[in-house]
Amino acid sequence: MAKNTGNVQVELKGPLSTKKKANDGLKRGVKTALRTVGKEMQEDVRSQLYAGHGLKTGKLRRRVMWHISDEWKDPRLVLDTGLFKKGANVEYAYWVENGGRHPRWGSPTRFRGYHMFRNTMQKFKKDKRIAKAYDAGLKKELN
Repeated sequence: MAKNTGNVQVELKGPLSTKKKANDGLKRGVKTALRTVGKEMQEDVRSQLYAGHGLKTGKLRRRVMWHISDEWKDPRLVLDTGLFKKGANVEYAYWVENGGRHPRWGSPTRFRGYHMFRNTMQKFKKDKRIAKAYDAGLKKELN
């Protein structure tokens, strides 16, 4: 997994996950919640990239995308900058996120990074948006 990837994981255990009808509802509810969270996180990260703050050509902002893993055994939302291939990030995305050595020349810089992905994850954890999205998605699909 790329270094600058935001990641949300859910593990389901217990009696609900073994019943067929409930399991189908859980799958739909989790996918609905992950879609909601993915769209909100994508917009939040993109909003942190603007002129003078990580936006020069707009390529990085356009490439911030989300996708849901295909396997139900491991339902995971991945937020990264891999537009054409999942996980194939823009080569300088790590530098814009974390700062440090310049990605092209390898020379040390004083740039500390903008921490777009980190800030988004912290905001979503603090506001409990992920839990609220799961609550809404599961209520919708299980009722």
